Amino acid sequence: MEKNGAGPDARLIDSTMLGEEWQDICFDIGKTSILKNVTGIASPGRLTGVMGPSGSGKTTLLNVLSGRQRTSGYSRTGSNKQEVHFSGEVFARGRPVSTSFFRGKTAFVFQDNALMDSDTAREALQFSAYLRLSRNVSKSKRDQLVERLLEDLHLEDAAEVIVGGPLRKGLSGGQQKRVAVGVELISNPQMIFLDEPISGLDSYNAFTLMQSLNKLSRTGVPVVLTIHQPSSEIYDLIDDVIFLCKGEVVFQGPRWGLFSHFDQLGFRCPTNHNPADFVMFLIHKEGDEVLDQLTGNWRTSTAAKQLTTRIMHAGDHFNPEAARAASRILSSDSDSSDAEEDESSSGDEGSTKARKKRNCFQAQWALIRRDGRRIWRDKSLVLSANIQNLLVSLIYGWLFFGAGHQESRDIGFSSSFLALPVGEEPCLDQTLFDYPMARDQCLRMFQVHWGALSIVAINAMMGSITWAITVFQNERSCFLRESSSGYYNNFSYFLSKTIFEFPVMFLSIVVSILSVYWLMGLLANPLVLICEVLLLSVASSSIVFCLSAQASTSEQAYALAPIAQIPQFAFAGILLPNEMVPLSLRWLKWLCPLYYGMTMMALSEFSETVDDFQRCEEQLTVNGTKPESNVMSQLCPGAVIQVLALRSQGVYENFFWWPAFSMCCIFFVGFRLLSVYILWRKSRYVL
Repeated sequence: MEKNGAGPDARLIDSTMLGEEWQDICFDIGKTSILKNVTGIASPGRLTGVMGPSGSGKTTLLNVLSGRQRTSGYSRTGSNKQEVHFSGEVFARGRPVSTSFFRGKTAFVFQDNALMDSDTAREALQFSAYLRLSRNVSKSKRDQLVERLLEDLHLEDAAEVIVGGPLRKGLSGGQQKRVAVGVELISNPQMIFLDEPISGLDSYNAFTLMQSLNKLSRTGVPVVLTIHQPSSEIYDLIDDVIFLCKGEVVFQGPRWGLFSHFDQLGFRCPTNHNPADFVMFLIHKEGDEVLDQLTGNWRTSTAAKQLTTRIMHAGDHFNPEAARAASRILSSDSDSSDAEEDESSSGDEGSTKARKKRNCFQAQWALIRRDGRRIWRDKSLVLSANIQNLLVSLIYGWLFFGAGHQESRDIGFSSSFLALPVGEEPCLDQTLFDYPMARDQCLRMFQVHWGALSIVAINAMMGSITWAITVFQNERSCFLRESSSGYYNNFSYFLSKTIFEFPVMFLSIVVSILSVYWLMGLLANPLVLICEVLLLSVASSSIVFCLSAQASTSEQAYALAPIAQIPQFAFAGILLPNEMVPLSLRWLKWLCPLYYGMTMMALSEFSETVDDFQRCEEQLTVNGTKPESNVMSQLCPGAVIQVLALRSQGVYENFFWWPAFSMCCIFFVGFRLLSVYILWRKSRYVL
């Protein structure tokens, strides 16, 4: 048996590749200790498996070592906010570094794959290659790398199959996992971490995936993965094992050293028995006293002391050229008082910034292409959503049929009006005017007209909520993986979503407005009305985007969205007139996009309303002169009542449209930028 498992080129690999060592790592969240004095090493050319029962700290250890775990400040899980405590040392080939040093130099494969379900396997790899490889790499070279990776991962036959997901048929679980590994390998990482890579796979797919990872480690890339209970065949592919129990190390070292270590403690593994199963059963079966003995024996064992010595001398075997290269890499991420290192650091940082600047445009174009491809493949969903929107709008149009033309009806006049000769103006004859009925009918007609306008606004606003939640939450895990791995910045992601949000919402609003415009008898210019409703929709969706970004799950997002939208119905004058809202709450209307949207729509709609009462007011004279306004309101109350009714909703006749327009724009831009900031904070760490 080849004990070191590294092959004949182990010395060459060890002298040129990146490695990671850690000593006495402790990690606590609140009062819960997750890792306790964990010491270990991930060597180049070695495949390291982290094992242990559920809750032993395996995933947390990977997150800490890869720089994806917050090591200071506070961690928020749901509604709980707890302080994070971290102690210990991390080294890169013997040189002390922070955990964040490894973040940009390592790849991390999440347990849930986190892939775009509408992309094919080839497109997923091409997207990663386009953004993560140097700009100097030509398209033909990128395509060659993608095809080679598809072949190495045995995905040639499934290259044109979409990834799929719970609601979309696509690749199998094993194929998805291999694609998830491939999108990280395309960047040629210096180290790779995998969280439960064979979870949910059948024995054959699990074995072939582990074979690929073992082959990768033989190229010199350190591979570290968490794994529950590997089969004997899979266990033989692992070079080094780390067994954790309740956050403490039970054993670490080459897999062949597991037998002798536990044999010395009096726990002999039966012949031809899976060593991983043996240790897992031992950990579960024994009580706390025996487990404390196991962890204590490991800390005082010769193997643990040898491991500490290896960590202290991890950087002793660099060849000079590789050492200088590693020093330049390290100095670009670490503070140094040495002038030469500072100069090297500033040069590397400048190059990194220039690359990021170039990649910003690449990322934007790649995101636009991917989002466009997704919408095209989901065109049946867009079509069905618009058909549903059309049917609902037709029902609303039928319900409010002719609401905008009611003011032109001959309601509010005495029955003798019907006997008047054609051409006579009944408003001019005060004896024919029924004042109480006119006031009542005018108010009723206005309420119906206002209700028709309100239902149009509400329908558009609620549609924007669904879009904002589903679009982001369906891509949340994929976004967090790509953003944390440096594919693109958060602003580029949101800009791409906004670019495609406008046409999708515009189509939905055009269908909604045109299907009710003539049925309801609306009077505003239809194009102006469409633009106003579109602005209201994107302003409302921006708030929901912000809440969705803050939410950790889809369930939380769906629970938070109504909280931000439904109260607007009261404060924006939908459920009750604004003047009836208590003074202590009336100021909340200024925080409601629906209020500004309804203001714009009302100014456009009711400025076009000319009814019999208004014509009466224009033509009425008393003794040849215009009466005072209070007299006119008694003689011809229609227009006055309409103005008063609008005022009760918080809309005044001397308003201009541009303040409401500006406020909707502020909501749109402000909450989008706030969403970008929230996601930036969330995407930096897993917790």
